[in-house]
Amino acid sequence: MPERSIKVHPNDRPWVNSNLKSLINRRQKAFASGNVTRFKMLRNKVNRERKRCRKSYYQSKVHNLRNTNPRDWWREVKQLCGTSKLNNKRVKDRLHQDLWQETDINLSNKINNVFINVIQNYVPLSEDTAVIVHNDETPIIVTELTIARKLQEINTSRSSGPDGISNWVLKTYSDILASPVANIINSSFQSCKVPQIWKLADV
Repeated sequence: MPERSIKVHPNDRPWVNSNLKSLINRRQKAFASGNVTRFKMLRNKVNRERKRCRKSYYQSKVHNLRNTNPRDWWREVKQLCGTSKLNNKRVKDRLHQDLWQETDINLSNKINNVFINVIQNYVPLSEDTAVIVHNDETPIIVTELTIARKLQEINTSRSSGPDGISNWVLKTYSDILASPVANIINSSFQSCKVPQIWKLADV
């Protein structure tokens, strides 16, 4: 089978697939061009496809929870109805449906590789390495608690940065990610070097 590339927006609902996104893009182009007839036709198609996607998602991911886990079932139903914010802490349940087949190990490795790439050009610090402090100033040390609080303040409605990590991942797992992020920042301060990938930005 040939490989197929897809684009996934971090704020996409889990039932949104590539076909629905394509219809939405076509509808928006028709609206922007002022073609009212085509816009109305595509608007109806989008509404029908959205209902079909929600039904498919419910049958494949939610329906069985009604008897096995009523709490999760009710949460998913409210999400489908748009009456509650996304608050599921399980990563795979928050992924685009085209990625549901990924194993937990693969997902973990992909997230881990992003953090590894940040410090790949750094030489590991030795415990015997003396910290050079100029002008007798105390080196800046960032605590894990500070990082955790900053990650909690991230606006999940905004798009992710060039590293591709969704903002909801950083915010939801702030307690876990605080330690490696703090280590990276403290190493950056001690070596007076900023990770190359952190110099990039989407403008």
